[in-house]
Amino acid sequence: MASDVVNYKLCDREFDCENCQFDKVMQNLGGGTAIYNASPVTIHRNYLIDKIDSVLKQPYDPSCYYLNNNMVVKHLFSNTYYLGVSCTVMLLLDNLTSVCECKKDSYVLMNDPIFNFSGDWGSIAVRAPMNFMFLEGLNTSWEESSVHKWLAIVAVHPAEISPVKISEQDWYDSRINIANYLKNFSHLSVNVGTALNDRSEQAKYLYQFIGKTEYQKLLRILFQ
Repeated sequence: MASDVVNYKLCDREFDCENCQFDKVMQNLGGGTAIYNASPVTIHRNYLIDKIDSVLKQPYDPSCYYLNNNMVVKHLFSNTYYLGVSCTVMLLLDNLTSVCECKKDSYVLMNDPIFNFSGDWGSIAVRAPMNFMFLEGLNTSWEESSVHKWLAIVAVHPAEISPVKISEQDWYDSRINIANYLKNFSHLSVNVGTALNDRSEQAKYLYQFIGKTEYQKLLRILFQ
């Protein structure tokens, strides 16, 4: 823009905002989505806010039975079902490997260990929520997902499912409880647990943001 008194420009970058560092900083300060040189505390808080938001946005799936230890079953035919972990739990499981503790065509009693999940954060045993016949294990490669993860095909009588399935309201309440648990960490320093604020690599998993001890506690709550 020109004036009789002085010549000046509104923007030296010709409004190329996508490649402008100043614009990125201003968006961050103003609540925008872009973050430039965000502090470890800001990264910590934003990660947890996004994780909580993802948990709360999970839709209820009426085609499945949600069980009281955050496992799910889905009817295939007759007394045969898929058995797996819920989409909500899939959002919280980090950087892990799993081992199936059941043999094909074996009978499993309630509270028997059926899967063992492990990672840099430690390990946890997942126990059977009910009595069933373990027919076949499925692919157990892991990655963060917003869908149910089917781990096995089982044979189970509907009478075994009824006492351990939860209502839609109970499912809703459990998500609120998870969100509240995570919210407790959104105002803490990143020095909690093993957050990597003093190292060249950046934290990327939930257990690195809230600490291994609290992460294991969260998994025990989920799978109890």
